Amino acid sequence: MSKRLLTRILIVTGIIGITAVGIVLQSDWRPSFSLALSGATVAISLPHADSLVFFDSKEIALTTTPNESVLIDRISKGEHTVLVAKDDSWPWIKTINVSGKEKIVLQSFNLPKTSDLQEISFGDEKYNEAWKLLLANDKDNLGNEESDAIISQDKNVAIWKENNNIFAKWVGASGLEPYYFCKNGVCNSRLQVASIQSNVVDVDFFPNRSDVLIFSSNEGLFVIEINNIGTQNFQPILRTQNPNFVIQNNDLYIRTGNNVRLVSLK
Repeated sequence: MSKRLLTRILIVTGIIGITAVGIVLQSDWRPSFSLALSGATVAISLPHADSLVFFDSKEIALTTTPNESVLIDRISKGEHTVLVAKDDSWPWIKTINVSGKEKIVLQSFNLPKTSDLQEISFGDEKYNEAWKLLLANDKDNLGNEESDAIISQDKNVAIWKENNNIFAKWVGASGLEPYYFCKNGVCNSRLQVASIQSNVVDVDFFPNRSDVLIFSSNEGLFVIEINNIGTQNFQPILRTQNPNFVIQNNDLYIRTGNNVRLVSLK
């Protein structure tokens, strides 16, 4: 699909010393960094419409449709903060450290602060279907160790849990690792996503993402990003004891005891 330019904003101010920052808001964007720029470049993918984007506390863009992206270039060296806010949703924030002309790709997510939970009644046909999916997921036992890791839809990332720890491993083409798999110029295919204080029950990828995970623990159901550089974003779906879950398409089925609930993750 061809690129559709929605808005172009060029800000020439005193932001960060004497550096000018260029911002481009696009739909159906794919990263392409062929131009020689005078500073770093940050590309932010935004899955939700009506998302406000702030760069170093300055509002720079508002999305109008899902899956838009903001491209910020000519960013000076030093620490910068990107914030994505959406009404009635948890904010997403990322601190980045710029050292030169690097290209940083970020992907935000903003879960609703109140999940739209649908109770599925016992005996309902949908209950029976959900129960079968949950039992099959228990039987598969995927994600409990590296040898049974869950692979992302794009085949680039594997995830698994060990005790209270969640790990991710880059299994895609060498040299294409996201920057958070690399530290001090050295890329490591494996990283520890999180160490959870309570027992990790289930883990899986968020639908259509290879950088964001869903996991359940003794305390509830949560979403966390693999990118643990700077601020690692962590947002709750449901606080409840020892839930199991399974994902089918964009539907999240949650079991606590004999109760089954449904949340749409669109």
